[in-house]
Amino acid sequence: MTEAPTNAIREEHIPRREAVTMALYVAIVLLAEAVALQASSLGETEVIVGAVWGTTIGVTLAHVYAFTLSTSLFSQGRIGRTDRLAAVAQLAAAGVVALVATLPFLFLSTNAAFNLSGSLLTVLIGATGYGSARAGGVPLRRAILIGAVALAAGAIVVSVKAALSH
Repeated sequence: MTEAPTNAIREEHIPRREAVTMALYVAIVLLAEAVALQASSLGETEVIVGAVWGTTIGVTLAHVYAFTLSTSLFSQGRIGRTDRLAAVAQLAAAGVVALVATLPFLFLSTNAAFNLSGSLLTVLIGATGYGSARAGGVPLRRAILIGAVALAAGAIVVSVKAALSH
């Protein structure tokens, strides 16, 4: 009998993995969008909140559609319980990220809201890098470094996306 590798993801962890993936993806997209919105003259709260939610909904629906279709392709046309839970987790995670990104705009000035929203989304990226390192047994100092590298890599991705979007 062949044993599964010790680093293989357990089936019950798949929805959480997919939720984190979606949260990171939406965070990066929204950070890039924030850079573009902040650079433009679109400073009205309604425009910003609408752009964030419109982008989140569009990106999330496209991703969940692609995820569902590709899952079906590799599972004899059936989508199992774990995959359905993963799709729901992706939708929920995207909604939470969009909510976190837009709440500051309802309570703060536009500049302060951009700063707080961007900081919260950036912390999500760094914290995920740190958390994954710690979950893998990496010592604290090295995990902090990995989190910082994840944050820096995320900033590079955001900068490239923002530059290519203009």
